[in-house]
Amino acid sequence: ASGQFKASGADVDVLSLDVASGNASFEGIVRESVQADAASGRIDVTCNLVCPKRFDADFASGTVMLSLPDTGKGFDVQVEKASGSFQSAYDLVDLGGGAYRYKEGAVEGGTSISASLMSGEFILQKTQ
Repeated sequence: ASGQFKASGADVDVLSLDVASGNASFEGIVRESVQADAASGRIDVTCNLVCPKRFDADFASGTVMLSLPDTGKGFDVQVEKASGSFQSAYDLVDLGGGAYRYKEGAVEGGTSISASLMSGEFILQKTQ
């Protein structure tokens, strides 16, 4: 329920992280989808080389950080929040209603990103 989890260098199709409190971090390749759920604490997901087709985060408080490589494809982001913040290192187009788009969005092999938070922060970074 609480504590720390860290994985690096993995190559998986599906990643699911569920944290009651504490920290979880993953660095590697996720080809299909990421599901990140947290009551509190911190979840860091760093995707290397490819972006997953789907990323879903649901958290009450704390921080979820997603790092994606700029593969040339776009993505769509939908953020629903009661309070808290959303920050992006990517230059996103604000479509209104918590919807954002990078490049051509999730079409043509892009990524669909969804984050629902009560409070805390969702951070979208560029993988270095």
